Amino acid sequence: MSWERAELLRTEPAGISSARPGRSSEITAARHDKITAHLREAGLGALADLGFVGLDDQPDDDPVIITGRKANRRSPPQ
Repeated sequence: MSWERAELLRTEPAGISSARPGRSSEITAARHDKITAHLREAGLGALADLGFVGLDDQPDDDPVIITGRKANRRSPPQ
């Protein structure tokens, strides 16, 4: 890590937010903080587990949250 990067990390807090109660699920916190809108504005995307299926508000047009597919009774997961 370069000296400039280390200095930046010491002076600029990155990604710090207020605490939430332990009973809040991750997907609820992501919806509350409008994480998909922030990712879309920054031109970024995210890989997530099956707990985040349904989070993306525009999954067909411009997906920013990529999840796996849930298995159904007729076919196993891919």
